[in-house]
Amino acid sequence: MGKFLRVALIPLLAAMSLAGCGGDSTPPANSTPPADVTPTPPVSSKEPLICDQFELVTAISGETMQLSLETDLPDDTIISITVNRSYWEQGNSEEYSRPYFEEKSTVGEWRRVHEIDISSERWKQNLKNFQAEMSKSSLGFEVARISDDIEARIVAPINGQTNPGFGERNKYLEGGAVTERYGAKLVEGESQTRRPL
Repeated sequence: MGKFLRVALIPLLAAMSLAGCGGDSTPPANSTPPADVTPTPPVSSKEPLICDQFELVTAISGETMQLSLETDLPDDTIISITVNRSYWEQGNSEEYSRPYFEEKSTVGEWRRVHEIDISSERWKQNLKNFQAEMSKSSLGFEVARISDDIEARIVAPINGQTNPGFGERNKYLEGGAVTERYGAKLVEGESQTRRPL
């Protein structure tokens, strides 16, 4: 309050001086506002965006996977969808994977069922093509083992959300389905289906 009073005295004294000299008594444009003006209240903190549900729904019919998402996140939430199978290289204990399907989309799009081709021959050809590419770079490898499972995964990533309700690095995201990693928040769901090649 003291700071506001000290600033206001200058235009106030100027106005009084003009009035005493017979000048215009109208206060200058930058004078102190009337005492009955209510100050603007401080902006309240951002309300959290709640996510308590983030579940993949899958079904297999022949060589097709039916996949959809059940969640309480808004329709415009950006998500990444991958369906893949893991494999291991000879002489290497690291787990790698090749995709059946991968896409960036929105929650609204994936509330409805999508059909994904999970034919064995298609995946084997994908892996074979990848091996050929790696061989051209002198990084060729032989496959030691292939997983019997197909994994579907959907993630609401840390960065890239267009809805400002998420905040930077999803800082406003809260709820039972939210996990925190490296100081940021994300939501993810996984589903594994046993289906040997």
